[in-house]
Amino acid sequence: MEPLKNVTARVRADIRAAAKAGTLPEHPAGITFSVRMETYSQGSSVNVYIKGAPDEWTYFETGDGTWGPRKVASEPVKALANKLHEIVESHRGDRRFFSAVYTEEGLVLACHLPR
Repeated sequence: MEPLKNVTARVRADIRAAAKAGTLPEHPAGITFSVRMETYSQGSSVNVYIKGAPDEWTYFETGDGTWGPRKVASEPVKALANKLHEIVESHRGDRRFFSAVYTEEGLVLACHLPR
């Protein structure tokens, strides 16, 4: 089975190529993407982080929840996260690993749990 670090490198390359080709959903200039691999006792993960996104593009506040207003991911950032997650998933093959797309602040935008 291919090492996870190779999968991670291919995901990075595909995200870079998609950004250069303009095939990612529209997003503000200055946003960067970080792809990280993690291993732990019960498995591994390939995670993408969206960095440098302005709050007003990334979030909106909704209602008065139990503890007051809460931040919710905007539709444009969810579309971007879904596309990034598709790129990760295209490299899964028969590998079992967790994958997620996060904001810089740690909000999970898309994820896949291995079965």
